[in-house]
Amino acid sequence: MKKIILAICLLVFSYVLSAQKIELLASGTKTSLRGLSAVTDKIIWASGSKGTVARSIDSGKTWKWIVVKGFETRDFRDIEAFDAATCIGCGACVAACKNASAMLFVSAKVSQFALLPQGQPERYNRVQAMVAQMDAEGFGNCTNTGACEAECPKEISLTNIGRMNNDYLSAKLFREEHVHES
Repeated sequence: MKKIILAICLLVFSYVLSAQKIELLASGTKTSLRGLSAVTDKIIWASGSKGTVARSIDSGKTWKWIVVKGFETRDFRDIEAFDAATCIGCGACVAACKNASAMLFVSAKVSQFALLPQGQPERYNRVQAMVAQMDAEGFGNCTNTGACEAECPKEISLTNIGRMNNDYLSAKLFREEHVHES
């Protein structure tokens, strides 16, 4: 009986090991890579020697390489990937949009709190206030072209705009206390 159990364990173990594989990917550059950070299973950042930084948006199949101006003789030893909570408010999204929309920036800030338990009590009041302020400042509406997402140095996703629009619509259609019950 022990031999049968051992044989089954070895069979399962060998199957698990065969499922694991390491695949070498061509980087397309002769830099020495030193840092790696993944935002998602598709978005990966890398850094290395001679001021080199790279980004892949297809799980490492292809890379966009740049050398950071002024750092050509420096070695980057680490790089950190970010999500919506790390929007730096640089305005690249507004500059890229033909309507000068600030929706990506505002939605990143709204989402930052909307996704946290601490952000729930004021979630719907917050989204209404922030959208009202965005309108008061004279920013345009979203063009849905994705230019903002493409230019964002922190890769803030358009899904944040969808989340903000959903929260805004929920807040406008239902009274505050009914929105929280669902």
